[in-house]
Amino acid sequence: MRKQKTEILISQHHWPVWGNKNISEFITLHRDVYKFLHDQTLKMMNQGYTADEIAEKIQLPENLNKHLSIGGYYGSIKHNVKGIYQYYIGWFDGNPANLDMLPRKQRSLKYIHTMGGEDAVLQTAIDAKKQGEERWAAELLNHILTVNPKKTAAQEALAEVYLTLGYDAESIAWRNFYISAAKDLRQEKSSSDRKRIDMSAILQQAPVSVFLDKLSTLLKVNTPDSLTQISIDKHDFYEISIHNSVMNYKKIHQLDPKKTTLNLSKNNFIAIINHTTLLDDQQQFFLIALI
Repeated sequence: MRKQKTEILISQHHWPVWGNKNISEFITLHRDVYKFLHDQTLKMMNQGYTADEIAEKIQLPENLNKHLSIGGYYGSIKHNVKGIYQYYIGWFDGNPANLDMLPRKQRSLKYIHTMGGEDAVLQTAIDAKKQGEERWAAELLNHILTVNPKKTAAQEALAEVYLTLGYDAESIAWRNFYISAAKDLRQEKSSSDRKRIDMSAILQQAPVSVFLDKLSTLLKVNTPDSLTQISIDKHDFYEISIHNSVMNYKKIHQLDPKKTTLNLSKNNFIAIINHTTLLDDQQQFFLIALI
């Protein structure tokens, strides 16, 4: 960018930067921040630290942290560090106890029983919040609501905890998660709630392959093997094969008259995949068998 004499930089989630010198410094600064987080995360990984431990320990050096543009206004160090860790390691942190943990609801039931029941856990969570331990309070309250989603006292307590965490969060994404969850717990509607947006015009521009990909994710387990053709708008042809409960497809240039063919408009196909239209008998026979 120095060579190109760039004078204006407009980047995602950020305010514009003017002037070639400022732009060069800005890009260099951010390069160094991302490299620092990457390298320090890998260093701690190799020392045996887990993702949550690294997120707690890692701190930017003063010469980087002093710049306002480095603030975690959208992303955050903790969020990014865990992403780096997962990129290299995946979900497993090396502790065998975490290889095959009980599902969340079963764990919550056992934690609550061990801690003396829902009311005892609720009181511990309330006490934790009073002591400024909102993250611990949130974990405890989540155990209660996983087991008993309608426990009003736990809902209200967790809403208060989320609001505190949200107002304390520098990242707008984190703040939104916390405050939106608090509103959901209180069954409140946001002042910015909008009616559902009609996406049909946008979806029309997406290739048919996108919706075939989605169809494959809706496939029932133990769906019988089959080979079917689909014609979209009488000019876009695909062959769909089902084998071992897995759907594959390929684009074909012409239909084979000997094979079963499903004829659809693109509008109808999109609506069917998104469950927003009724099916005729032929469509029902093919698609309901799959999904």
